[in-house]
Amino acid sequence: MIARASQLFLPTLRDDPADAEAASHKLLVRGGFIRQVGAGLWTYMPLGWRVHQKVVQIIREEMDAIGAQEMLAPVLTPAELWQTSGRYDLPVVFKLQDRSGRQFVLPMSHEETFAFHGRELQSYKQLPQAWYHFSTKELKRSVGLAVQWLAPLGLFRFSFGVPLNARHGDPQLHGWGDETEGFQFSVGNAF
Repeated sequence: MIARASQLFLPTLRDDPADAEAASHKLLVRGGFIRQVGAGLWTYMPLGWRVHQKVVQIIREEMDAIGAQEMLAPVLTPAELWQTSGRYDLPVVFKLQDRSGRQFVLPMSHEETFAFHGRELQSYKQLPQAWYHFSTKELKRSVGLAVQWLAPLGLFRFSFGVPLNARHGDPQLHGWGDETEGFQFSVGNAF
C-alpha cells in the first residue's frame, strides 16, 4: 500500500476525453480512475481499483451477514456445461479451444458453473443455499445506451438499456443481444 500521495500513480487529465459523452465517463477518466486500452477494454488504475475493492468488501460483508457463501469460479468453463444448459449456441457466447482441441467458453455469467456445483447437494436439508462470486471480466456486444451494475457479484444485477440497433424477434438470440430492455433487477445463483 502506498503511504505517500506523491508515490501514487495517478495519471489525471486536464481536458475531457474526446469520445466521452457521459459526465461519469469524463470524470472517471480525467480523475485517473480508469483508462481505455482499446474499444470496450478498460483498465482500473490504482485509485479506481482501490475504490472497486472497497465496494467489493462492503458487498462481501453484507452477503456474508445474510449467510451467503463466496466462491471463485474459473475464468474458462468447459463447453459441456453450456451445451447442457442449451446456451452454447447463442451468438453472444465467446468460444475457444485449447491445444488439445477441448472446447471452452469465456462465461458471461456463471449460472452454468453454479448449477454444476448445485448438483452436488445431497439432500433438501442442505437447502437453501446462497452462493456468490466476484469477477472482473465482462463480455458484451452491443451498441446503445446502457447502465449496468454487476458489482461484479453473482447474486445481484441491476441494469437498464436501450439499444441503438434493436433486433426484435430474432429467434437466435433467445433474449440475448440488442433487444430493448427496461429496468431489470435480478437475484440469481441461489439454490
